[in-house]
Amino acid sequence: MTAGSGLRSKSELFQRVVSALVLAIVALATAYLGGWLFALVWAVLAVAIVYEWEKIVAPEQSPTMAIAMAAIVAIAAIVFRDAGVSPSFFIVAGAGAAAVLLVIAVRAREDRAKALWLCAGLVYASALLASVVVVRSAGLIGFFAILFLFIVVWLTDIGAYFAGRTFGGPKFAPTISPKKTWSGVIGGVACGVLCGLFVVWMASHFVRVQVSFAHAVLAFFLSVATVYGDLFESFLKRRFGVKDAGSIIPGHGGFLDRLDGFTAAAILAGLIGTARGGAYGAAQGLLAW
Repeated sequence: MTAGSGLRSKSELFQRVVSALVLAIVALATAYLGGWLFALVWAVLAVAIVYEWEKIVAPEQSPTMAIAMAAIVAIAAIVFRDAGVSPSFFIVAGAGAAAVLLVIAVRAREDRAKALWLCAGLVYASALLASVVVVRSAGLIGFFAILFLFIVVWLTDIGAYFAGRTFGGPKFAPTISPKKTWSGVIGGVACGVLCGLFVVWMASHFVRVQVSFAHAVLAFFLSVATVYGDLFESFLKRRFGVKDAGSIIPGHGGFLDRLDGFTAAAILAGLIGTARGGAYGAAQGLLAW
């Protein structure tokens, strides 16, 4: 390695760390405040994800899907906010409208395979948006539920990075993500589970939850989902011959690059929480075992 490449490597690492810290502060602050601000931030991120997805799948076309999703969320927010309905419902309404657009897009475009990929991006972003808002929608326990999700995902990524660099070894998925190792995956999952349990323990001092083996199992599956969410985005980029989903975040690429693992874990958390507690009690369903 030359001196120049070493300096570039350190500069890129510095950019990644600074960007990650800024994003984490924004995520935690808006999660603590909750309400319309939290929903707005994630609605913007969802639209950005659809935009980047379109640029990967169909770079020659105008970003009609991102514009459509922005319109759907805006209209649903106005309608349901005036009706006094929980924010989670206007997000679900947006996901339903996206599904309608899926059918229209598949029939309207000549390339049906590409149309399906485009519509999959709408469903992907809508599911992320619905999941995070549903999980966060219930007061203080909602904050701890989303914090639990954040910490499991973030520490899975951090643990995987350092364990992989320290121990190396056999590749986990060499044809999709050549840099990912089994040691990194195992270290990341272990770190995610332990730190997730710490969040539950901390939450037990403020809300009615108690640390249990079920939380370890839940954190394990969310951590594994994080790993496979990252692999899915790597597969998507390889499928369409793209290196990065975008370049808006220094050192990280685009929002799709940054939220790939989180999206998979968030959707799983939203499904589990809603299945156990309903749309109004997803946070309780996620943390109370």
